[in-house]
Amino acid sequence: MTCAAYAQVSLVVTALFISIKMTLHKGFLRKSKLLDPVRAKTGLILGIAYSFAYYGFFNLFREAIRIFSNYSSNNTLIVLTSTENFQYNLFYASISSVLGLYVFLKFTIENSIDYSNRKLKLRQRTFLNNHSFFKWTFLSGFARFGSVLGITYLMIPIQFDLDFSKELWLLLILIPLVLFLNIWTEFVSIQKTKELKGFAIATLCITITSLTYSNINFYDFQEFNDRISRNLLHNRFHLELPRARSYATIERRSLAVNIEIARDDFNQPRIFVDGGQREISRSEIRQFILLKQSKLSSIERDQLTPNLMIDKNISMEFVNLLKEELRKYGLRTLYYSTAVAHSKYPSHYPPFRDLGIKERLAPVFPSFLNFLDSAEGLNLSNKQIITGKSIYYSSETIKRYNSVLIELDGANCLLNGQPVSKEKLFSICYDLFKKYESRMTIIFEIDEKITYGRYIEYKDIILSSIGKLRNELSLHKYGKPFKEWYGYGHKYDSIRAIYPWLLLEWTPEEKRLQALIKKAGKKQSVH
Repeated sequence: MTCAAYAQVSLVVTALFISIKMTLHKGFLRKSKLLDPVRAKTGLILGIAYSFAYYGFFNLFREAIRIFSNYSSNNTLIVLTSTENFQYNLFYASISSVLGLYVFLKFTIENSIDYSNRKLKLRQRTFLNNHSFFKWTFLSGFARFGSVLGITYLMIPIQFDLDFSKELWLLLILIPLVLFLNIWTEFVSIQKTKELKGFAIATLCITITSLTYSNINFYDFQEFNDRISRNLLHNRFHLELPRARSYATIERRSLAVNIEIARDDFNQPRIFVDGGQREISRSEIRQFILLKQSKLSSIERDQLTPNLMIDKNISMEFVNLLKEELRKYGLRTLYYSTAVAHSKYPSHYPPFRDLGIKERLAPVFPSFLNFLDSAEGLNLSNKQIITGKSIYYSSETIKRYNSVLIELDGANCLLNGQPVSKEKLFSICYDLFKKYESRMTIIFEIDEKITYGRYIEYKDIILSSIGKLRNELSLHKYGKPFKEWYGYGHKYDSIRAIYPWLLLEWTPEEKRLQALIKKAGKKQSVH
């Protein structure tokens, strides 16, 4: 290489050296601090304050949903265990801590911008703009989701179907984790030094604040659980509905009136109305029914339908006395409210309130009662009672049907005097109704000492056999299950006409008449 070449290289190197020195002197490539330590201290205080405020808002919003859900139409409290409360608190605290981290970075970076370093300034502005957009987008989406979820809880008791802490626990972890990583990775892209150290410090700070906040409750959730639970009837008393397969939906909910019969700790029945808020005695049922009927039109008064929500361990003696009170006031239909058999939901699940076993009530005839009162005062040992077809009783009408007698007491179930198991009873009833269709009826006699739950259990077995036949016929003729034709007139009614619910239970007047006939001797029938 010639001396001229060496001279040219030397000039180039000297020029580069001078250029670099001048650049560093002006600050273009000078190492500059991204975060001002003084500003960082103030930003840390602001970040903690904001995160605590966010956590308080989230915590109180959750409790507000729980409060309103109790006073909504569902009247069902969202009960939280201590573990669930901590899990949800930790979720809210994690999100709040990450948002607090953003406030810390935003304040510190905004007040640490070196306007003489254009490249660093651009990176700082890009970070702030990106995460300002991301933060408000997240908060907007989170608020919308929370509002929709809250409204849904008020309208539908989804707490029985959706458990975030058990079924969606991964989501509760991923949301704050993704939120944190999104902020931190963007910050590292402009910091470019000590990434692992900064990540470890940020993670430790968020963990500490999250665990600290999660142990803070702005409203004592346990006290709220206890206070509201004491106002719920199924918590104050024993009220567990029996379960059934052959339930029907109340046809006109506006004409239904709920009457709840629970047991106290002394195993005594207690009657409640108005959503379990008012207790009445059996003698006050008449006044209650008249009050409800007075609010209806003259056409709808006779259509008022009691919906009896009775604890399964109540004696049938009390239930029958209550039913007779309702008969006296001219009511013709009632529902025995039941929970759905094999359902995961508890018996107080709100939608179960509109389900039950429908029963027609026989009218009460004062003239027939007068006859019975008079006849019971006579000496009938040498006399006969002649009966014929009458609207007063069914003993003669039932002769037109094929019938079997099912007797139920606390220990046994007898079919025409022979013991029968539950499975065999269902099979026999199914075969009889399938063979005789609408010409078949079952006489159901019970010992009044049995529990209401046992009564519903065996009544459900009989009606389920009819329900199975209806469903089979509907699938065969129309290709759809029977319940799907409800409200479609001809198809629904035609199937019911073939397989009606012919289950006869003697009224007290009919039982008195049968006792008189046995007392008098041989009965003569006149047609």
